[in-house]
Amino acid sequence: MRIVFILLYILSIHFLDAQTSTNTTGATVTGANGSSSYSVGQVVYTTNSSAAYTITQGVQQPYEIFEVSSIDELNNNLIVIVYPNPTYEGITIKFIEPIKEILQYYITDNSGKLITSGIINDEITQISIDKKAVSNLRLEIINKETTKHLKSYNLIKL
Repeated sequence: MRIVFILLYILSIHFLDAQTSTNTTGATVTGANGSSSYSVGQVVYTTNSSAAYTITQGVQQPYEIFEVSSIDELNNNLIVIVYPNPTYEGITIKFIEPIKEILQYYITDNSGKLITSGIINDEITQISIDKKAVSNLRLEIINKETTKHLKSYNLIKL
């Protein structure tokens, strides 16, 4: 008789899958205006929107990586790839076409404080920012001789 109850108990647990999911991680964040729980790795999600907000529940939201502005007054063929973004250690600036001008880069934080700067000599330039704190940064690429802004990127330092 005990074996029958044990088997029924095991089978009932097997069929009870309500409100479960396999997630890689998650946490609860609390602030002055309330709290929010999140989990990474959920398969199902819902989106609620109104005129003032949009909330997507149940899915990890990606960072959008994009070029902020581009003013190609000096070289209309200036194509730049900046990667990886977000980054832990540093970034690489890669020019698709050979650069003809002397270019300079500036990386600033949200308040405009200069983090680092330097000259871009080659088609591929690597910049180390591993000792910097976690923050949002801005990369500006300018023509050194004319001081014209050519490209601007938002960076995320993790």
